[in-house]
Amino acid sequence: RYYGTHLLADVLRGSQSKQVISNKLFDIPEYNALAIMRRDDLLLVIEWLIEKHYILQTKHPKYPVLHPTYEGIHYSETITTKDLEKLCKLLHENRIT
Repeated sequence: RYYGTHLLADVLRGSQSKQVISNKLFDIPEYNALAIMRRDDLLLVIEWLIEKHYILQTKHPKYPVLHPTYEGIHYSETITTKDLEKLCKLLHENRIT
């Protein structure tokens, strides 16, 4: 099954939303893994991952869904310190605005 951006954020933050519960996503290891992050920050990171092609967002008949990419699965081979520094800067700017 594939899900969208907001459900991914809900799972990573440990949400008890109806969709998380009905799909039993609280059973996966990543559930609640990023509970310390603000939702806005987490959504920004997910959008950054899509932009950098670590996650592919495809058009589904009802809503866009997320898929892993080769780059995402092998991120350690492609991600750079400079990329991560830019992401940190984006997160910092997001908190100021």
